[in-house]
Amino acid sequence: MTEIEALGRDEGGRVLAECGLSQAEFKGAMGHAFASKLLLPEAMKSRGIDAEVFENRYPEWSRDMGRTCMLCPERSRCSAELAAGEFEASYRSFCPNAGDLDALAECGDCRLPG
Repeated sequence: MTEIEALGRDEGGRVLAECGLSQAEFKGAMGHAFASKLLLPEAMKSRGIDAEVFENRYPEWSRDMGRTCMLCPERSRCSAELAAGEFEASYRSFCPNAGDLDALAECGDCRLPG
């Protein structure tokens, strides 16, 4: 947040807009540090998806999913279900990235080895 604020309101707003975020969305998301870097890779792993391969192969799609994760109001539930090993059984009922996770798991080109 400090870096965005240091750019000034106009420039910071422009940078955030390029990422598809408003200043209010960004501030709200920063209250929940790095959810998209912690939760999304674990969610992908639970579905057999290699997050690194996905990010390298589909950078724009990865960024969109990360933004969705970052803005998700269900981060606490997601974290708890991932920790309990219950995410795969329940994510479709709360995860805004559920459709993307299903599509990735079905297409197979980003599958974890083994």
